[in-house]
Amino acid sequence: MAAHAVHPAAGGRGGRADEDAEELARLGDILAQYPQDRFRILGFTDPTGTPAHDEHLSLRRAEAVRDILASRGVNERQMLVEGAGSTRAIADNSTPAGRAQNRRVEIYVDIPPQS
Repeated sequence: MAAHAVHPAAGGRGGRADEDAEELARLGDILAQYPQDRFRILGFTDPTGTPAHDEHLSLRRAEAVRDILASRGVNERQMLVEGAGSTRAIADNSTPAGRAQNRRVEIYVDIPPQS
């Protein structure tokens, strides 16, 4: 079974860094209670940089989320971190609001089957 969550970019240009960090810390407190689960953290950007820059930035964004979750007790071995650059836009990149939506982190939760 898999679950999926989308989160605005932690530390991104949205101006919500403190709120995002607090929300992610609360999520980390919950996820730390499930050591058998695995988490895939994908970072995304808008396409305003070069593809190489966007990929690097998206990886840093995902790593920032991983670091917050790890600081709350989620084992780093449970987390796979990837930067996807500006692929898979969820909003229109021709507007500032759309680009802001595309600067995000997605967290996928893989829950092992119950025996």
